[in-house]
Amino acid sequence: MYIKDLRVFKGIDLSKMLIIDNFVYSFAFHLENGIPMVPYFGEKEDNEMIKLIKYIKGLSDKDDLRSTNTSIF
Repeated sequence: MYIKDLRVFKGIDLSKMLIIDNFVYSFAFHLENGIPMVPYFGEKEDNEMIKLIKYIKGLSDKDDLRSTNTSIF
């Protein structure tokens, strides 16, 4: 099990970062920064990446990504 710690990125505000992972525990240190993603197995019908792109574009004007992200996830 790997838990990702965004604090390793010195000088970057946590309010401007997101973690996208198919394992929620991967962003256990920063739940408000996490976007859970279903695993991709190569199905042609998989449209999760399209949904993700739309979601991230919708966050582009936010000052703090965490507040919106927390309300969604």
